[in-house]
Amino acid sequence: MSIDEHVVQKTLELVRVHNRLDEEIPVRPHKSPETLRDTLDLELNGEAHPFDDVTDALAGLLTATPSTTSQQFFNQLFAGRDTVATMADVLAVIANTPMYTFKAGGPQVLLERACINRMASKVGFDPGDGIFTPGGSLSNMAALIIARNEAFEGSRESGPTGVRPVVYTS
Repeated sequence: MSIDEHVVQKTLELVRVHNRLDEEIPVRPHKSPETLRDTLDLELNGEAHPFDDVTDALAGLLTATPSTTSQQFFNQLFAGRDTVATMADVLAVIANTPMYTFKAGGPQVLLERACINRMASKVGFDPGDGIFTPGGSLSNMAALIIARNEAFEGSRESGPTGVRPVVYTS
């Protein structure tokens, strides 16, 4: 078995364990940060570890992670797991395609553009523009940068000169 095949097999084992846990314990018991620090090996000492030790650590991490895919998990922003999206996520990681230029990303850049255009047209922005972000922090940062660029001419190229922008948040 090649190294890549071994990695795929170990990954599938971890996925099966996680899915089984989701079925058996749809809402995992809450554990405090102190308990998790004492239970999980989270030490990053800069040394390489054997592959099997890493997969064991990942299994422990998955077991301790709250399951957000259950119909019984009620918290902000979670809606279970979409099978096709999960497969696409795994394949995106496998392809390891950067999205910063068409030369590097090719068809994925075109797909991203198609998704953005579709979403923009749904809210009346045709043509529209946008970006996909992994969460609220980067979304807020992008919004602040866009607002700065709109409010202060030339700030995109050289930053706001001669002014101190102020942001009010609640």
